Amino acid sequence: MKFFIAIFLVFSVLFSSDDYELPEEFDKQTYEVGENIFEQKCTSCHVKFIDMNKVVRNFFHEDNKMNLKAPTANQISFRLKQQIGDKSDIEFHLYETSDYLKSYVLAPDRSKSVCLEGVIKYFNGMPSMRGVVTEEEIESLNHFLYFLEGFNGINEYFHDETLF
Repeated sequence: MKFFIAIFLVFSVLFSSDDYELPEEFDKQTYEVGENIFEQKCTSCHVKFIDMNKVVRNFFHEDNKMNLKAPTANQISFRLKQQIGDKSDIEFHLYETSDYLKSYVLAPDRSKSVCLEGVIKYFNGMPSMRGVVTEEEIESLNHFLYFLEGFNGINEYFHDETLF
């Protein structure tokens, strides 16, 4: 009996499909281009990733003890997908978030922020990035941000780029 259970377990592992599947809208090359743009043009203010539990604690319990200058990329990713557009269609949602990001990055306005007031109160206003990034670069940056922290804000967020 133990032998059959062992065989069953081995076959289950070998032939099971991963619970994790990348959506067809994900493009690794665009993601990497966006990540490079983020690293070159955004990291002077934005940290790429801090665990969301630590981020929440930092802003809501520790008065920004980490002394962050701007939201982390994974915060932006999560909030962007929660606050902008229709989450039911990833392809369309990518267009909506890209349009929003272009508008915000080129003409920042705190009233248009996707971040919570309890978070943005710790930051100075973002300077316009007009002339620093192109609209095409913002589209790639949007792809990176969109897929950094889950796919559409509905599923559990995660951070494991090795799965890409």
